[in-house]
Amino acid sequence: MARRILPRTTIRLSHVEPGVTLKVNLRRHVMFWSQGLARFEPSTVRAIRAAIGEGDQVLDVGANIGFFSTLLSRWVGDGGRVLAVEPEVENRRLLRANLESNGCRNVTICECAVGSTPGIAEFSIDAATGATGRLGAEPTASEIAVGTGKVQVVETRVETLDSLCEVYQITPAFVKIDIEGDEIKALEGATRILRTARPIIVSELSGLGGSEVISLLSRENYRMWDLETSQSVGPEDRPFMVVAIPEEQEQGERARKIKAAIGVHSSSTGPREG
Repeated sequence: MARRILPRTTIRLSHVEPGVTLKVNLRRHVMFWSQGLARFEPSTVRAIRAAIGEGDQVLDVGANIGFFSTLLSRWVGDGGRVLAVEPEVENRRLLRANLESNGCRNVTICECAVGSTPGIAEFSIDAATGATGRLGAEPTASEIAVGTGKVQVVETRVETLDSLCEVYQITPAFVKIDIEGDEIKALEGATRILRTARPIIVSELSGLGGSEVISLLSRENYRMWDLETSQSVGPEDRPFMVVAIPEEQEQGERARKIKAAIGVHSSSTGPREG
């Protein structure tokens, strides 16, 4: 109820990276301003910062209003590229404004959702905030948590990550995925880049698809760590957010930086038994 009496005013906040700001809507984006941007998913921010190198090509899947896209733009530098995927119209409006105000000229916005196959699909937007959405007509996690269970259903274009990378000529070194439980669909449409580009991945694992994400990435020879506990992820684990590193990159400098950033110790390098 309290959320509904908040004004729809937008305010600009200082981001976690010096010189970067983020414009947010008071009613739609409580998660960003209520505790300050520095307290929003700090372990995820640390992991992603460690995963990014100058000149990287990266994907921000579920870019929302640009919390990570603005940071990624700064971290990859002028020689890098960011592909920001966001299907929701109002989020995209603020995303575009945030990219422009921060001079993020190396970011391209993709006005679509991602899935296992291309096409046109239903897309549900939560009625509680309007800030999150997912493919299908089911309520989003945010709507279930703080809303009434109602959703607004619209149609959206769906592309696969493989096709987007081909169209935009992106070979991603890193992929961030946060799409309200549809992460498995995104990865099912990314078979080619998982096997050829071998990007490091940071992904939310919300909903019933989390176990499927773990299984898919394990089959593709990725090792995963829970960003909250710093523990290696086994087949029976159900973390909320993971970093996934290709097995052949695990001893590399970038993997070592990621592990140090999230507090992984040598004793936790092997997956726990299921």
